[in-house]
Amino acid sequence: MKSLLALILSLAFLALQPLHARALGMNDVSQLLPLPGVQELQQMLAPPERGARGALLPYEAYRLLPLLSDQADQDQVYLHNLRVIGIRFDPCFVEGSSPMKCRPQIRLVWQPLLAVDDQVTTLDAAIHTFHEFTDAEWKRIELELKLLPQSRNRVSFLTVQPEIQTQGYAGDYWKRLRQLILSECGESNLIRATVMTVRMSRRWTFAGIDRNGTGWTMMRIPTLEQANPVSQTFLLSPEGMMNLEEFTGGVSALPKSEELWMRLLVNSLELKKAESEANLKSVVRRAIRLENPGFHNPGTADCVSCHLAQPVRLWGEKNFPNWNWRGDFVADRFTGSRQDLRNSSVNPLRTDRMRAFGYFGRDPILSQRVIHETALVVDRLNRK
Repeated sequence: MKSLLALILSLAFLALQPLHARALGMNDVSQLLPLPGVQELQQMLAPPERGARGALLPYEAYRLLPLLSDQADQDQVYLHNLRVIGIRFDPCFVEGSSPMKCRPQIRLVWQPLLAVDDQVTTLDAAIHTFHEFTDAEWKRIELELKLLPQSRNRVSFLTVQPEIQTQGYAGDYWKRLRQLILSECGESNLIRATVMTVRMSRRWTFAGIDRNGTGWTMMRIPTLEQANPVSQTFLLSPEGMMNLEEFTGGVSALPKSEELWMRLLVNSLELKKAESEANLKSVVRRAIRLENPGFHNPGTADCVSCHLAQPVRLWGEKNFPNWNWRGDFVADRFTGSRQDLRNSSVNPLRTDRMRAFGYFGRDPILSQRVIHETALVVDRLNRK
């Protein structure tokens, strides 16, 4: 009788535990929103939308960024096309090579959306906005995130957000997530905006702005050779556009002491012919390390190298299948989590796919680095 009473009391205690005690998954902390139906476009988050902290992306900051695309008018993009397609929750953003305090952030990923033939697609351009919080504010956000409704059929690996995929943008999950973002993110805690622009469908430029008191300054891109680099460009040549499984192009503003890396991006066909296996492995090793948050963070790698790390690694796997991939790079690969690290991207090898977390046309693209960062965030929040 006593044992039965103890069991009843234990079950009652568990039932009374707060709902926020449940574990989070990969698709809770990095949310790649599904492309909406044409009729759902107005339910997505737009730059001028305002919550308690002001506009999500104020026009005064947007106009300081380079032109997103040569396919559309800049003001029309801001008012009618730019939408949030990705949301990342991060309790510990670190930037730089020296030890520094964690900075809790929500980062919003924006892409221009277009309705074409009764389907929504994306332009190959993006803006990321960085919203920063105090530790006390983050505790509230974390609780709200854990209270979002979850389906029973959880997906263990990072993919298009499953709850919204199932319910659509009229569902309860999006309504509550949308309100969370509008309540917590806005002009008052926007500390950075970065941009990837595209010209002629083959020239990608990276730049950004940082808040400086009440104004904005151009963001400095780390690790580059020039004195004060504020932009960086990757270009595919016309020949490179004809063979998108090889790198044929160029890079402006080169990373320091990375000659082999630059030669690969300029002409991978020539590099394969000219270099020893050891040198080729060193280039691929750099890509694997760029994908590993244990080696690099946004303050220790240039934009182009970070965005091309996945295509370079996949290029190596395709061209050198006889290498000992498991053994030769064991010290370089990310092994710091037990989360499901599989990659659900569509055709990520193509060298014209610079996306890290978003869409190329209608194809979802997730870089392996984003997957690894997401796994660390899940581990950290669930340990707490």
